[in-house]
Amino acid sequence: MFDKIVTSGVIFSDGMHNAFPTVCRFGGALYIAFRSGKGHLYFDGVIKLMRSCDEGKSWEFVRSFSAEEDLRDPRLLVIDGKLHLYSGMRYSGRSRSLRLETRHWISADGADFEEVPLKGVPSNTFFWGFALRNNSIVGTGYRCDGEIANCVASLYCSSDGSNWELFRELDIAGGNEVALDLDAAGTLHGIVRRDIPPFTPIAFSLAPEGDIQYRELPLAMQGIMLKCVGDGFLIAARRWDGAERRDLRCDYFRCTRSGELSLAGRLPSAGDCSYAACTELKDGKLLVIYYSSHNHWDKRDGMADPEHGLPADICFAIME
Repeated sequence: MFDKIVTSGVIFSDGMHNAFPTVCRFGGALYIAFRSGKGHLYFDGVIKLMRSCDEGKSWEFVRSFSAEEDLRDPRLLVIDGKLHLYSGMRYSGRSRSLRLETRHWISADGADFEEVPLKGVPSNTFFWGFALRNNSIVGTGYRCDGEIANCVASLYCSSDGSNWELFRELDIAGGNEVALDLDAAGTLHGIVRRDIPPFTPIAFSLAPEGDIQYRELPLAMQGIMLKCVGDGFLIAARRWDGAERRDLRCDYFRCTRSGELSLAGRLPSAGDCSYAACTELKDGKLLVIYYSSHNHWDKRDGMADPEHGLPADICFAIME
């Protein structure tokens, strides 16, 4: 299930670096949000919100979100009939320390948004992934008090999406971005990115009344999507070959509960890519949203850093 691409294409392309998308269903429509800026590492990022009323066949622009610093990695979540948008904000400056915060907006209609501050979240914390668990929300965030290799990833819980409490710190060296999902039994599953060699992520499972179980996945990967499917998982992530990061692409895998990976396919991608998000369509297929610079890859000759220097598009794949 969900291991065959039926169709794929581009949702948004304007010559800018469009990346880090999120997707959800709200009010009968599909919504996506993504960062748009001059480049992957520029400090000019804004968040663009788009909507589809025909199950992803066409998309319309809704609005942009901007701030005094670089907005990136948005997340959409529906809580109590309202649409919540979370976005990391990266501070510029000459300090080598990574400074991050999280911004938060709420809408009742998907168009008009009010910014609502997060409470209970430590400063310099970047919220990342979310899962709805019974009558509460589990969120993940990572705190950086120095270099990104020294980040600490944690789990938080909330009843309304605005007020949060620390639930558990994850005992993972170098852990930062965390993909989350829940299975049918209510067990929380996650995959934690690690930016220390050998760059292999750590998967974990947390049953409602159980202890947390960790296991290391066998392949280096970044920008990870996790979806519970049957008795296993669907994972999509950025992969590469060798220390020179050759053949950058977004692969997708089937994963067993014990952490065994089997390559299922490759999303149309190259260069700077990945950070997929997904939601099921009304016909039972899976809509996967991700970003990639593969349509601009032929312009890379002579570039010092083509991975981060090319434009990128918001892409989609429908899987069954």
